[in-house]
Amino acid sequence: GVYTSGITELWVERKPIVKRSLNKGHLVGTEVNTILGQVQDLFDGGFDADQFGGRLGDVNM
Repeated sequence: GVYTSGITELWVERKPIVKRSLNKGHLVGTEVNTILGQVQDLFDGGFDADQFGGRLGDVNM
């Protein structure tokens, strides 16, 4: 899709913690991976399926 607003943000506990600007009209790739609740141990993977214990809620993308 095409990114139209120029701003991207990451919110945690209802507070914005990261905010970045992108050029308006920036093309967002269709092959994007978002991983929540994991620490990446290796460049191309290395995730532990039992690493996260808890709940994730209100995830909006």
